[in-house]
Amino acid sequence: MTRSTPEPESNRSGRDALACHAPEQAPVLEMLASAAWSDLRARALEPLFDRARLAIAGQHRLAALPRPASLGESPWTLETAAAWRSDDGVDERARAALAMAEQIAFDVASVQPEHREAFFAALGEDAVPFAQALFAADLLPRVRAALDACFGASDWQDDGPSTGTLETAIDELIRVVPALQAIDPVTTELVRLLGARRHACRVCQSVRSHSAMVAGADDATFDAVDRFAQSDLDPATKAALSFAEGMLASPARFDAEVIATLGRHFTPEARVELVLDLLRNATNKVAVALGGDAPRVETGYEVYDVKPDGQIVYGLSKPEPAGPAASA
Repeated sequence: MTRSTPEPESNRSGRDALACHAPEQAPVLEMLASAAWSDLRARALEPLFDRARLAIAGQHRLAALPRPASLGESPWTLETAAAWRSDDGVDERARAALAMAEQIAFDVASVQPEHREAFFAALGEDAVPFAQALFAADLLPRVRAALDACFGASDWQDDGPSTGTLETAIDELIRVVPALQAIDPVTTELVRLLGARRHACRVCQSVRSHSAMVAGADDATFDAVDRFAQSDLDPATKAALSFAEGMLASPARFDAEVIATLGRHFTPEARVELVLDLLRNATNKVAVALGGDAPRVETGYEVYDVKPDGQIVYGLSKPEPAGPAASA
């Protein structure tokens, strides 16, 4: 994982690094962005999504998911989009949608049953695709900010044609990211568990990785994620978790030392993979927001694995560790 050579020219911006080190995954991010707009335009929800993506940007203080140039200028600014609570012209449908948008971006773990009920009542059969679009508006700016923090500022554009639906784009994201294999399975699993804890995803917290166990992880290793900075986890894993914490909690303010430490421990390929792992894992925000995150088991955890082709296998037997892993 250690990087000992200067960044190649292909890594002088976040967008370049993504294209260089994840050429099969990068188009899926573009597909996700374009599908969010096209799906909601087909449902006559594009004006509401336009305001929601700006309200989300106001929550994490990043540039908003870009509005396609083909749609012209937005009637909203960050300030006017965020003023919906005091805007008498906002109807109850829009209020429920904008409240969910801000809650997903700020703290999806705090979505309450009454928020969920109001959202479903307001959006009806459009609730799921709108929540999926909110995921895109929340996570894609985080991903871009994270990549730019690692590799340099980029000119991100989203005006390509839509090549699929939102559901297809999310399914493809889940499928293609595991093909990236530059990070060891223990670190990959701990990063996933950190996101599961932060988003309070019940299903994500109810499983543990077979591959991580084979690589030496045990229950103490998994539990160390809750206090990783004070644990005996190795420095590289701590660097990955510190970076993940930043992307999940404060994506507009990546600490320079966290970025530098990550660069000392992980290759460019691994850093791109880490960002995309966090994106893939955060698809759990949709399930948590909509209440679709029932745990796999009520007590303990189920052993699962993700294959490089994206296939997820559940119900595996707990293996004997192959050797010692860093533990708390």
